Amino acid sequence: MARVLVLGGRDCRVGVAALAFNSWTGTNYGFVNRKPDNPSLLNLMGGWPWYLAVAAVVGMVAWALLTWPWTRARPTPP
Repeated sequence: MARVLVLGGRDCRVGVAALAFNSWTGTNYGFVNRKPDNPSLLNLMGGWPWYLAVAAVVGMVAWALLTWPWTRARPTPP
């Protein structure tokens, strides 16, 4: 049976909390509010907020590829 990664309410609440905290304190934790001042890979992912979605997809794909060898179905013995 395939497992599906679903972004739930908790995941969204953490992002919204980071956005609110950054706005309140004037920080940029996790680059949620804006890209870093120096050039980075985020520059290849589009503008705000699109780079957040692209980074999330890249992270999920990387995680899936890293865990795939241990989660794929093993053949059942005869």
